[in-house]
Amino acid sequence: MKAQAANTAAWELADRWELDNPAPESKRGKRRWIKKAREYQLKVLPKPWQALMKAESDFDAAQIAVAMVPAGSAADIHAMAACSIIYDEVDLARRNTAPIGRAVAFELVQLGMAVLS
Repeated sequence: MKAQAANTAAWELADRWELDNPAPESKRGKRRWIKKAREYQLKVLPKPWQALMKAESDFDAAQIAVAMVPAGSAADIHAMAACSIIYDEVDLARRNTAPIGRAVAFELVQLGMAVLS
């Protein structure tokens, strides 16, 4: 994901600033340093983070859209399971709740109940 790479690059910039500008020993100097570090972080980090959250929100909406498609046959369940293997394993900043995999499990339970009745 481009947004993830941009966010990582922004954090690396913030880390690089801290390496290039070590914290002073004096108490007053540390307070100033913390203030400057915070100002730099607020200049560098929010935009990439917001872009990442937007991209992850869009990705989550797409996962849910796939999960909400009703399975009409075993082939549909198979296709959803394949999507689950690919998309539910994506590393995200937020918790990936595997909505496609849960939908597959639900469809399999429904299929099993239909066979039992």
